[in-house]
Amino acid sequence: MIFMGSFLASVSLKVSPETAAAIAEIRDTASDAVDWLLCWYGDSKNELKVLKNGTGGIDALKVELTDNDVMYGIVKVKGGNEKDKLALPMLRCRGVGLPPRL
Repeated sequence: MIFMGSFLASVSLKVSPETAAAIAEIRDTASDAVDWLLCWYGDSKNELKVLKNGTGGIDALKVELTDNDVMYGIVKVKGGNEKDKLALPMLRCRGVGLPPRL
């Protein structure tokens, strides 16, 4: 699976099977078991992997951010009274301890 986001411009990257499953889980409108997902490259240069996921929304995700990594997050946001309305904002988080242009 290739994942492309607007923050990546024209760059595509590989998504591990575990990451693809985690993205499918957070997109599931019938379940609230997971409402945020945080991914990173880890030791890989081109394959996005799951770092952590859970419940607690953006506040829980923010606790997991570090100063020395680039991470990508997805937060499940249900809006209005319509149960099937779902927004999945994607976040790019760049640690303040990283050198410029990483």
